[in-house]
Amino acid sequence: EPEGARLLVARGEEALEALATKEGQTVALKVADNLCTAGALRPGEAFVRRWAGRAAEELGAAHRATLGAERRLADLLFYQGQLAEARRLYDNVIAGCTESLGPGDTLRAKVNLAILLQQQGQV
Repeated sequence: EPEGARLLVARGEEALEALATKEGQTVALKVADNLCTAGALRPGEAFVRRWAGRAAEELGAAHRATLGAERRLADLLFYQGQLAEARRLYDNVIAGCTESLGPGDTLRAKVNLAILLQQQGQV
């Protein structure tokens, strides 16, 4: 586990307590990104799973923060080679963004899904 991962996760857990606020959402996002950048994929995955679950519970499945957490979880799973679950999450994020935010908010998830499909030889 990379040095500092535990401190990042602890900071992220504090942010989850304030997830209903924009600041809590921003801190959770930064913690997830920093864990991934540090190569702490397993702690990052565990944190983002908690973040996505909590966001869905508190903010709703169609909320931008929930969809963003699910996309980051899909990214982490993709980096770890868990392609089936990553694909399912990317599809879910694309559908959720299209329905609640409009088709213009799906680009990042679509690009990541295309990369996953290319790696699997499906495009």
